[in-house]
Amino acid sequence: MANILAWQDYFIQIPVSDGVTTLFRVSGGVDEFGLVGVFYQGVAVRKPSDPAAYASINLTPICWPRIPYGAPNFHERTKTAIMIPATFTVETSTDGGATWTGLASHVIYPDWSYGTDAGFNIYRTRQITDHFHWKQVLFHTQTSTPPASVTPWRNDGAGNVNGTAISMSGGGVASLPLAQFCTDKTIAVGFGQLTWRTPNHCAPGALYYRNPFGGWDSFLVEGSILASSDTERWTRTVRVADNTNREARAEQNYVNEIVQRRTLSTGPLTDNESAKMWYLLESPDVWLHDFRTDSVVPVILDDKSQAVKTYKTNGRRVSVYTINCHIARTDIRM
Repeated sequence: MANILAWQDYFIQIPVSDGVTTLFRVSGGVDEFGLVGVFYQGVAVRKPSDPAAYASINLTPICWPRIPYGAPNFHERTKTAIMIPATFTVETSTDGGATWTGLASHVIYPDWSYGTDAGFNIYRTRQITDHFHWKQVLFHTQTSTPPASVTPWRNDGAGNVNGTAISMSGGGVASLPLAQFCTDKTIAVGFGQLTWRTPNHCAPGALYYRNPFGGWDSFLVEGSILASSDTERWTRTVRVADNTNREARAEQNYVNEIVQRRTLSTGPLTDNESAKMWYLLESPDVWLHDFRTDSVVPVILDDKSQAVKTYKTNGRRVSVYTINCHIARTDIRM
């Protein structure tokens, strides 16, 4: 059994014989509806120019849609079992599928770091900054047990106070809503293998996102959150008009599609923090927590490119990022 990162190619060798049709199938993982079992079946064919008695199949692209993802709990102090690496099993048949023989089983991690950092480390959370707000949600992600639990702690200026431990049996992502644990007097928080030591209790919100290592992280937005909207009006024109009746006007606005947009400004970042901003900016799964309304909504990052700002390359100015996004929902008005 091999451990594989999702970005890596991994070829399996399926034995084939001349004159015999060899089928193969792959099972494991879970789909978007929570279904498990066999999800792929094909015929193993050797390249005509290859004298070897086997066919090479790249396993990872076949398994990508079945690698488990999902969102953690943003409202409760609990563990969500969404980040367990998936085990995939390959079987073969030479009698048309009447009987199947196990060939190999492999574990695939939902890691898209392209070799940058985490490898097969059980801890998958990687914070960008150590800044926090007492309404923020923090995360701890691990792929297996041990450790059997994680215990959050806080310091209000008079020593550490431990909270209730969260069981990590089987791995997953643990959520810690600080509003259930901290106060606006808290000066430091620890959770799992990470520590947050810079409180900013005036920040307007935070971004929660799946990082490239398959774990979940929390990033405090310390600048501003500006709201705007785009409205697309759908109209139609009728030949015979009665302007006293809305349904019979010459030109009718029958539906509006409204996209809610947000422009986020980060706080000042160090060169080391800027170098890790791609963890967030390249994520396909991002949620915005607005502390003013206490709402957590999925968002789509609109920016097509990302700059790694540093003190020197940014004209020796403090590095601040502007992030444009929109709420992942179109509002309809009829």
